[in-house]
Amino acid sequence: MEKVIQSYEVVKQIGAGGMATVFMGRHPTLDRLVAIKVVKGDNKDKIKRFEREAILSASLKQENLPSIYDYFMDAQRNHYLVMEYVEGIDVSEILKSRGPLPPGICAMIIREAARGLEHMHENGIIHRDIKPSNVRLGKNGQVKLMDFGIAKQEDDDAHRNLTSTGIIVGTPSYMSPEQASGDKLTVQSDIFSLGTMMYELLSGKKPFAADSNLTLITLIAQGKFESLYHISPQLPHALVEIVHKAMSKNLHNRYQLIGHLIKDLNNFLQAISQSQIKDYLTKYYGAVTAIDKKIEMAKFDIPVNADFTSTAVDLSYSSLSFTSYIKHIRKFRWFYTSSAAFLSAVCLLIFLYANEMIFQEPPFGKVELGLKSKRQNILRDTKLYINDREYTLGGAFDGSVSLNRFQYGKNTIRFKFPVMYSTQEFHFTLKEETDSLNFSFDVDKAIDDMDIYAPENKKVGVSVTSFPQGAAVYVNNDLKGTSLRTPYAQNWGSFRAPVQSFILKKENYLTMKILGPFPSHESFGLHVYLEPNKK
Repeated sequence: MEKVIQSYEVVKQIGAGGMATVFMGRHPTLDRLVAIKVVKGDNKDKIKRFEREAILSASLKQENLPSIYDYFMDAQRNHYLVMEYVEGIDVSEILKSRGPLPPGICAMIIREAARGLEHMHENGIIHRDIKPSNVRLGKNGQVKLMDFGIAKQEDDDAHRNLTSTGIIVGTPSYMSPEQASGDKLTVQSDIFSLGTMMYELLSGKKPFAADSNLTLITLIAQGKFESLYHISPQLPHALVEIVHKAMSKNLHNRYQLIGHLIKDLNNFLQAISQSQIKDYLTKYYGAVTAIDKKIEMAKFDIPVNADFTSTAVDLSYSSLSFTSYIKHIRKFRWFYTSSAAFLSAVCLLIFLYANEMIFQEPPFGKVELGLKSKRQNILRDTKLYINDREYTLGGAFDGSVSLNRFQYGKNTIRFKFPVMYSTQEFHFTLKEETDSLNFSFDVDKAIDDMDIYAPENKKVGVSVTSFPQGAAVYVNNDLKGTSLRTPYAQNWGSFRAPVQSFILKKENYLTMKILGPFPSHESFGLHVYLEPNKK
C-alpha cells in the first residue's frame, strides 16, 4: 500500500469494491482525515463513471451528503477522488449486528437520508442505488447518503454514451418496479428504493427475496410484497403507511416528491428539532457500537404521532375502520357496480374461451410434443406459446402433450423455461389439415449447453436489459444459446470461467461492449442504451 498519495498521508484501507478502492488519509497541513477513493487502470467505462461521480458530488452542498475536497490523476493515470471522511457505521452493519431499528430511530435516519436525496433531486440528479450500505450514521449523529457512482442527471443526453457502455444501475433487492423493468427512472424510483430500505430496517427482512435474480426482478416488477402489518404488527400504523405509500407500484399512489415523504416523517416525529434528532442519533450510535451487545431499547422509545394518516395512501394497505370502509363503498357505489359488471363479463368470456366455445380456431394439423427433463419443477413451470398465444399446460404437465390448433402455412412454437430468461423457438409449415409431426426436446441438455443451471454455485447475480429490448447477449465473446436475448438475468456462479465482458448485438444498432472483470460475490444490473447504426 502506498504511504503517500499526492500530499495525503495514507492511514489504512477502509473499503474495496468492483469499481474502486477506498483509503483513509490525512491532510498533513490541515490535519484533517479524508476518504480517498481510487480507480486504477485504464478501463474507460470506469474512468467515465468515476469522473462523473466527482462532478456530480462536487456540485452538491448539503449536510447529509459528503463534501468533496479534491480530484486528480497521477502519472500512472490512476484517478483519485478525495472526500469528507465520515467516522461512523453503515446502517447495513447496524442491521446485521443489532437487528431491526427502533421505529423512531429508523424514521430519523430515513428522514435525514431523504433530506440529502431531496437536495440531489432539486439539482436534477437521481441516485439510483439507495440501500443500507450507502447510508452512514456518524458518531456525531449525522446521517450521510454515500456513493454517487451510478447517479444520473434527469434527461441528460450528454451522458447517454456513458449509460450505453454498461453503467450498473442499482442493487437488485432495492430496485423500483420501473428500474427492474428497464423503464425510465424518475425521482419516484429513488423514493421506492428508500421505502424498500425502510421496510428492511423496521422488519429485519427484505420485502423482495428470491433464490435467483430472475425471480427477484420479476417479483419487484410485479410490486408484490408482504405487508408490514403482517410481519411486524407492533409497528406504529402511521409509519407502516408511510412505507407502503413509498413502495406503491402505482406511481399515482406513490409519493410524487421526496419532500412529501419528509413532511410525513416530520409529522410522525412530531416535528422535533434538528438538534434533538442529532442528540438521539448520537446516543444510538454509542449504543450500537458499544462492546455490550445488549441495548436498552426503552430509552429509544421516542414520542411519535402514531395516529396521523398520510394523504392518498394506497388503500390496499391502509387500516380503514369498518365504518369508514362502508362510507367509502357507498360513496363510490356506481363505480364498484360498473366494475363488478365489467369483471363478470370478462370472467364469462374467459370461461367460454377456456371451454372452446368462442374465439377458438378449428383443429388444423397435429404436433405430438415431448419435453424431456429429470427436473419436474422445470416441466411444471414451463410456458408454451403457439404463434405468440400462450398455451396452458397445467400443473400436472409431465412433458407430453398433443396439439392440434395451428394455422395454415408457417407456425411457431416457443418455450420459456423457469431457469432461463430466454426462449427456445422452433418453426414449421403445415399445408394440410391432416399434416402431423413428432417433436421432442431435451431440456436438461439445453440447460447444460447454456451453462446456466448450477444452484449449488449461486454466488453472484447479473441482469442485463437493453433499450430497445431483444439484443443478443454474448458473455466472454460467446453467445450463450442461440436465442439468449435481453432482458436477461443469470447467476454468475454457474459460469465456468470468470466473466470478463458482455457484448450486446442487435440488427440496425451499434454493437455495445461492457468490459469487466466483474468481481465475485456481488450482484449487478446492466442497462444498455443501444445507438442506431446510421450507416
